[in-house]
Amino acid sequence: MEKEMKKKSLHKKYRVKRKKRIWHNSFLCSTAFFIFVFLAFAGYYLYHPFFQLEDIKVVGVIKKADASKAIERGMILQIPRFPSRSIFLVSSRKVEQGILQETIDTENIRVKKIFPSTIKITGEEKTPLAIWCSKREQKKCHYIDRDGVAYKEAEKSINFTFIRKGFSKGEKVISAQELEKLKGAVEKVDSMGIVIDYFILTDKENIEAVVKDGWSIHLSFEGIEQQLDNLKIIVQEKKTRIEEADLEYIRLRYNRVFIK
Repeated sequence: MEKEMKKKSLHKKYRVKRKKRIWHNSFLCSTAFFIFVFLAFAGYYLYHPFFQLEDIKVVGVIKKADASKAIERGMILQIPRFPSRSIFLVSSRKVEQGILQETIDTENIRVKKIFPSTIKITGEEKTPLAIWCSKREQKKCHYIDRDGVAYKEAEKSINFTFIRKGFSKGEKVISAQELEKLKGAVEKVDSMGIVIDYFILTDKENIEAVVKDGWSIHLSFEGIEQQLDNLKIIVQEKKTRIEEADLEYIRLRYNRVFIK
């Protein structure tokens, strides 16, 4: 009796468990099934002729050739040997970026997918904020946008003009913050009865605002608000002299005031 019990215990101790086959695992099977279904649907929608891009509509100043290049750049998830032009693979954000690369004089770009096979792109010509010139005679001038980018040769003059040597089309010639400061300066000086004709940016910090009456105001970007407050006080004190245009310049830099 004891021998039989020992044999049974030894048999139980060294019994090897059989491994379950992978297809007996319900979780793995269901996961594989869902992956297969997903790939089948993805393949259907990405390669079916019904959803292949066929028409590109452009509205506004955008050229169709530029739009086509931008769309080619905006295609995502391309498989090298199996390319697809499915409308589902067009990234609107990348198309917008591509349009900006091709046409820097365009803004307010909108990309709309019209199913099943059309892309509509609209864009507007930028409204110039100012003119940027390389010479005092105001030759070789370009429009600049609100971000300070020189984007197109100027065809006509506008009130807000800068002069500084050396720049090229597409270059960011001034920061948006500096533009805002100078716009505020124009408005503040105008309220004093002084009309600024144009600005000369002698370097990255110093500004010469040339007044239509022939004299100039020397400013700097740092502390420009305080400098303009000081100018207001000077204008009130020297009103008669300023009206008679008996001035060469008022220098307001470095918290000091010089009048000549």
